[in-house]
Amino acid sequence: MEYLNWDDSENWMTGSGICLWSGVSCHRRHGSPPDEIRYDNNNGVTRLNLTSNDVRGTLPREIFTALTDLRVLHLDGNELTGTIPSELGNLGRLEQLHLGSNFFSGTLPSSAGRLSECRYLFAGDNYLTGTVPTEIGRMSSLTELGLHENDLTGNVPTELGLLGRLDSAYLDSNGLSGTVPTELGRLRSVTDLRLRRNELTGTVPTELGNMESLEVLYLDGNGLGGTVPTELGRLGNLDQIFLYKNQLTGTLPTELGLLSDLDHVYLDHNLLTGTIPTEFAGLSDVRDLFLYNNRLTGPIPPRAVAGMKDLVRLRLHNNTLTGTVPSELGELSHLVELELQENGLGGRVPSELAGLVNLVTLKMHSNGITGTVPESICDLQSRYRLDEITTDCASGGVVCPCCTECV
Repeated sequence: MEYLNWDDSENWMTGSGICLWSGVSCHRRHGSPPDEIRYDNNNGVTRLNLTSNDVRGTLPREIFTALTDLRVLHLDGNELTGTIPSELGNLGRLEQLHLGSNFFSGTLPSSAGRLSECRYLFAGDNYLTGTVPTEIGRMSSLTELGLHENDLTGNVPTELGLLGRLDSAYLDSNGLSGTVPTELGRLRSVTDLRLRRNELTGTVPTELGNMESLEVLYLDGNGLGGTVPTELGRLGNLDQIFLYKNQLTGTLPTELGLLSDLDHVYLDHNLLTGTIPTEFAGLSDVRDLFLYNNRLTGPIPPRAVAGMKDLVRLRLHNNTLTGTVPSELGELSHLVELELQENGLGGRVPSELAGLVNLVTLKMHSNGITGTVPESICDLQSRYRLDEITTDCASGGVVCPCCTECV
């Protein structure tokens, strides 16, 4: 690693003791002076932190052979290249390994499985290839795993289900294939699971409903099929569920309405059918509800709308919804986006929508809506934030003096 042009290379390769080098920390015997350890005495080094320090070049193998007492290695946010040495496994006392946001290539060494005391392993945002080593399942102390935004391929190892202390797993934005392992359902402590933007197929395992601590579930951008498991309704701590851009079929589980802590629900760009459950009234904390680009039918249930008081963005467009636009939408005072276009809705534009003082986008075109857009709704443009409003005013079905686009 070239040190001359680092942002902070204070005392490096000088006569000062190695423990005075910028980013280096050491053990010291009780009462010993800071300069007791000389720069060529490596036995006491426990921490090397060079995060975002403009460090370049390759990773010296000597770090992993000479600094055997190392507990913390932070090299993230630099411009390091080359491979991660297989000697990584020699650091048996390592607790934190941060190699993310560099230019590392090659594979993640299977010797990482020997890091039994390591709690944090981050190597995301690199150019790593090959598979996720099954040996990671031996890292019994691991709480956070970050291998996102690489070029990893192969299956998601079933051995991840052995990591009983795991809290977060970021394997998103790779080329992983195969199915989502049912063994992940054993991970009762995981709060954040991200497998998005891979090439995963198969179904969403029902066993994920056993992950009782789960708060964030990102499976979007894969090729998953089958139905949305009703078992997900058991995840009482779930805050975000991203299943969009898959090939999910079947109906929306009424059990999702039990998840009162849900904040973001993204189920768009699938092949979902059936109606929007009235039970969604239980989504009292939801801010984003994206169900667009599916094959949903039936009316927009007024009771469900009335229960979602914190709703900010509602996107139901490009389905086959029928009935009228519920007047209850006008009670959603936080609503910023309302997209109902490209459905089979009829009736008139309810005047109650004039209560949406935070509304920025209102799209209702390509429906069967008729009549005149109430003046009170048009007033939202001049008095509040409404910036975009589209209806079928080009065909004469709707009279809209304030529409920004007539379809």
